[in-house]
Amino acid sequence: MLYLFRLPRGQEIDTGAPVEPYWEKLHDLLRRQLIEWTGDAEALPPTAADMRASYAPMTPWRRAYNGLLWVEDGTRPEDITDPTIIVSEREPQTLVGRAELDWSTDSNLDTLELGLYTIAEFRRRGIGTAALRWALDQSRTMGRPLVECYAPAVPASGPTAIAAPTGGAIDSTTPGTAFARARGFRLTHVEMAARLEPLERYGPAEALTRIRGMRGEAEDCGYELITWSGQPPRELAEDVADMFTGFGRDMPAPEGSDREVYDVAKAAEEIGKTIDRGYDVIFAAARNPDTAELVGYTMMMLRRGTHSAHQQDTWVHPDHRGRRLSWHLKVANLIAALSRPDPPHQLTTYIAEENASMWAINHALGFRPREAVVCWKARREDIEEALASGAGNGGADER
Repeated sequence: MLYLFRLPRGQEIDTGAPVEPYWEKLHDLLRRQLIEWTGDAEALPPTAADMRASYAPMTPWRRAYNGLLWVEDGTRPEDITDPTIIVSEREPQTLVGRAELDWSTDSNLDTLELGLYTIAEFRRRGIGTAALRWALDQSRTMGRPLVECYAPAVPASGPTAIAAPTGGAIDSTTPGTAFARARGFRLTHVEMAARLEPLERYGPAEALTRIRGMRGEAEDCGYELITWSGQPPRELAEDVADMFTGFGRDMPAPEGSDREVYDVAKAAEEIGKTIDRGYDVIFAAARNPDTAELVGYTMMMLRRGTHSAHQQDTWVHPDHRGRRLSWHLKVANLIAALSRPDPPHQLTTYIAEENASMWAINHALGFRPREAVVCWKARREDIEEALASGAGNGGADER
């Protein structure tokens, strides 16, 4: 039997209660997934208790929960044939995967975001397909006809490659990609995960020296560069909300995606929930000397209790592009992060394949690509048609 335990995310989680065993099991499962997909286990909260606390703070316009896929202790992979999911409130025993559902309540109202993962030894038993069928039932109940899924992939060129409409290509023969294509999904977007190579090779102190050496004319770039941690100063809050909206409007994204609009309260809520989920957030911004308005920013998230960090948004107002502001902002942000008493030892960023200018900047700073992360989309009816035709009956099942 294959069981599913619904673990909600959000304020309904009682973080004051003791950590039940399933939180330890989920922490181990997510650690295993991160090591396999990215090699960066420190992107996870360091303990099960920390992870549980990070599940509670979610913005009011997002909803999510994990479907923990489990079997009874002692079950062998060969014991699972043609699995059907049974939703159970029993405490999970042996976790074999998860099906995470995530959705917005103020944009992309037709879309359900889905994450699938099956541990290696239980793959090719139909578990991923069973989880997908269950997710389709949820999307039907919620009235969301589109399913979107992000997953790792292998960059490629040549006869086995498939290209995304926005740029970039991946190997069509890898198991995860074969799984998605066989079940009606279409490739819509490719990003590359890139890591700051000098940081991993030389350590934080030497990397800081090298980044400072790159600063050059940044101190006299014609804009005032400012940095802060956490929430912005009150006098900058409206500018920050406007920049968040600008980033959402201009960033490369899968076709058909709605763009979120921010006001001061919504921007503060998002920053606050990120901090509550266990991150320190560092900003660098550029102030226009003529108007005193902020016209560009970049931000970094550092997982507390670890040495892992992620370079997030970078955006410059269209009227101020072409002046190397993105470069200056990233340099200022890196210097702020590497000057901390507890600097990161690993820094990852995600770059859309079509974003040539950002690729050039990040390459000059020392970021080097590691793996692809792709977006798959499908209409529910297309997935159902593919499943009805036999997809999942002995085919690639990587999730």
